[in-house]
Parts: sequence; structure tokens; C-alpha cells
Amino acid sequence: MQRSRWQILEILKRKNKATLDDLAKELGLVPVTVRAHLSVLQREDLVAAEEVRGKVGRPFYVYYLTEEAERLFPKQYHSLASLILESLEASDGEAKLDHLFQRISDTMVESHKDKATGKSLEAKVAEAVRILNQEGAMAEWEKTEDGFAVWEHNCPWFLVAQRHPKVCSIDRLFLSKFLGAEVEATHRIVDGHPRCGYHVPAK
Repeated sequence: MQRSRWQILEILKRKNKATLDDLAKELGLVPVTVRAHLSVLQREDLVAAEEVRGKVGRPFYVYYLTEEAERLFPKQYHSLASLILESLEASDGEAKLDHLFQRISDTMVESHKDKATGKSLEAKVAEAVRILNQEGAMAEWEKTEDGFAVWEHNCPWFLVAQRHPKVCSIDRLFLSKFLGAEVEATHRIVDGHPRCGYHVPAK
């Protein structure tokens, strides 16, 4: 990203909201240049604006970050998740973690169960892959001699799974419950494979 535009995002992150003049002053640029940068950021859905009308004078705009822009700043969700899992395991043992992952997969299936109703296994596999892709799995599927193979080219849980490999069971459990089949994990990115793989038996 162009340096001045990133600086605008950083200023809005610190200040929450700022006017055109505020931004121009901090950046040491003329307002017309800053306005051009803001126009680009607004087109990219990174900055939004709201009009402010005072009792006197002309109305003006204040600018703020969108939710899309917030995603550009570093987040440590994986660290928090790892700490929670470590605390849970230390206090309640591995069985508690297994129960937690079962509950998570149950919740995933419950929220999508209507998408499997009345469908063939092949149609359900295709639907399951679409659901996984909504979570960023970059998944695809193919027919095999004895069923289907599901491949995930991205692991949404990777940073957590490095420290807690059992997290990988979530997608396998989801597939098993959603498809009504005993799905087997054949490959895992966390083990060094280029993709995660699952075997779905035809029967």
C-alpha cells in the first residue's frame, strides 16, 4: 500500500476519527492531496466518512476506519486461543479438549444441517466443501474409487494447531457428522503436508 495511505490508516487507528484538516496537519501534506488519498481508501472500503453539521459554519466530514481496514492491523487471536486451550487442558485434562471440539463441530453442523437434508452423499460433500470455504479452507473435492476425497489447501486454525494439533479434529468431526459417514483424516498441513486431506467412504 502507498505509504501516505497507510499513514492515514494509522492516524485513524490512533485517533478513532479525524477531519481532513487533522490528517493534512499530521501528514504535512496539503488537504487536496490528502483528499485524493482518502478517495482511494474509500473506494477500497477501508475508510468511511460521516457529515458533521455545527450550529455555525459549513458542514464538514470526519473520517474513520471500516471493519475491513481493522483486519489490516496485527491481531493475536491465535495466541489467545492457545492460552485458553492450554488453561483448559491444564485444569480439566485432554478429555475436556476432546469434548470442546465435539461441541464446536456439533455447532457447525447444527447451523448448516438444512443444507444436507434430502441430498445424495456427493451433493452433501460438495455442500460441505462450500461451508469449509466460507471459513477460508480453500477446499475442493473429487471422486475416488471408494468414495470421495476432500482437500483443504489452507488451514484456518494453523497457528493454533501448531501448538494444539487436536484442533485439526474439528473439520474431520464436522465432515463426519454433516455427511453421516466415518471420515478419515489422511493428510495434515500441521504435519508438513502441503494440504489437509480427508477420505469420505462411499458407504
